[in-house]
Amino acid sequence: MNLKSQISVSISSRPRASRGGNFRFTFLLVLILLLMLGIERSARAQNIELKTGQVVETTGVRRSGDNIIGKIMVGASAGEIGYPIAAIAKINFPEPAALQSARELLSQGQPEKALTEIEPIVRYYEPFKAIAGAWWAPAALVKISALAALKKDIDAELLAK
Repeated sequence: MNLKSQISVSISSRPRASRGGNFRFTFLLVLILLLMLGIERSARAQNIELKTGQVVETTGVRRSGDNIIGKIMVGASAGEIGYPIAAIAKINFPEPAALQSARELLSQGQPEKALTEIEPIVRYYEPFKAIAGAWWAPAALVKISALAALKKDIDAELLAK
């Protein structure tokens, strides 16, 4: 066997294994990235579960009178769709990070900071408080605890009603 045939044999047999290994690695990398994007997307989504069982994936919701308006994506276009509150079983809101942060501040004896942290959460979820899935009740409980720790009993009682 001459040098040329030795080189061609070693070159031709080597890339197959390398290509297969690279393909598997690339495939796994792409799969992991897609899974991470899916998790990230679902973490931000505020899915509306209707009483019919239909689930509508939204990128945000707001209340307008007796309706919940969801922001939706259709292809590359954005739009809004509304549903009567009576038709909604639940809205799957992601847990606000500030809720846990405010709880930790309370446990550290910092009710003023906890109150500052939790007030925007209570305000945001106020319009959704009668809908399952809203974080209003847990946020209100933290706010009540912070108000009580600050000896603002009247404000705490008003929120509790």
